[in-house]
Amino acid sequence: MRKANIHYCQYSSRYQKYLDGKNPNTFNPAFSNGSIMDIGFYCVSAAVALFGEPKSVKADAVKLDTGVDGHGSVILNYGEFDAVLTHSKVNDSFLPCEVQGEKGTLQTDMIALCNTVISSKKQSTD
Repeated sequence: MRKANIHYCQYSSRYQKYLDGKNPNTFNPAFSNGSIMDIGFYCVSAAVALFGEPKSVKADAVKLDTGVDGHGSVILNYGEFDAVLTHSKVNDSFLPCEVQGEKGTLQTDMIALCNTVISSKKQSTD
């Protein structure tokens, strides 16, 4: 195990209303409804379920004018490897989620659903 990349970025159907000057609950800080609490939760819960409690956490986010985070990233350090999480309510991403190791990679299309899991073994160069 060397690295995990876990992504959940989904353009909110209510984001255009926010951009138009309305204040939908989706982007209202009174509802604790920013990206990490809404969508990023799936990334964090998957990482903790798979790898346990990290040794350290670093996080950053880009806040909207309302004060909620529109998107961000989190690095969970487990000593021998990191889990890098990205989350967003203001853009889409179609990157797969991966768990990478020296002998291969596990890949899934979407961490919240895990519709497809692909195992790729490292090709021998001997």
